[in-house]
Amino acid sequence: MQTSYCDAYQGGLKKTDTAIEYFKALIDILNYDYIPESAKSQLDPKNAKYAASIESITFYDGVVVIKKFKTPKEKSRAIVVGSEEKITPLKHHK
Repeated sequence: MQTSYCDAYQGGLKKTDTAIEYFKALIDILNYDYIPESAKSQLDPKNAKYAASIESITFYDGVVVIKKFKTPKEKSRAIVVGSEEKITPLKHHK
């Protein structure tokens, strides 16, 4: 991953066509089922085929690990219930 940032390897911060930018784009594919249909056209269609096979993506210092499902996942459903509630700040423990 380090060469993604090096000019000597045609890399650079947020430079397209680097390995790190490719893997960062896969984060959206990991959450594909939750993206509104109207926004999916913004995703790289070449990556959309991975939506059912990626279970997780973990970034470490210089390493990216992609874990795949053993069998393709079914489309997720989001179920939201309840009512509006204020968020209460956590109290710090001593």
